[in-house]
Amino acid sequence: MTCGGPQGPEGTATSDKVESVVDYIHSVPSLRASQRSTLREILGASNVIKVMKGKVVVVEGEIDDSFYIILSGKASVRKGAQTIAVISRGECFGEMSYLSGQSRAATVLAETDLHPPQDQRHAAGQVL
Repeated sequence: MTCGGPQGPEGTATSDKVESVVDYIHSVPSLRASQRSTLREILGASNVIKVMKGKVVVVEGEIDDSFYIILSGKASVRKGAQTIAVISRGECFGEMSYLSGQSRAATVLAETDLHPPQDQRHAAGQVL
C-alpha cells in the first residue's frame, strides 16, 4: 500500500514533509512501538487537520466512520453534560464508531487547539 495525498520522488519537499510528520507521530509514546511503514500507511489514509479550542470534534449519537489521533493539545470526552475523560497527545478517539459502524458514544470537545490526523475509510488523505 502506498501513501495517499501528494506524492513526490524521494528527497522532494513532499516526501520530506511526509517523513517529518511520520517522525513526529513515531515520537508519540503510544505509537512508538509501531513500524514506520505502518505509520506511513495510516498517514496516507489520513488528513492532518487543526481543530480550534472550543470546537466540537465529534457529537454523541452521530454516525461517522472517522477516528482521530491527537498529535498535540487536549480534548474533553463528554457523555451528556458530564466530562468523563480528558485526553491528549498520543490518545485516540472515535475508534469504537469506526470499527463498529454504530453511533458515537460520546461528544469530544477541543479544550485547546488540536492537531489530530483524521483517518477516514473512504477518503484519501493529504498532509497539509
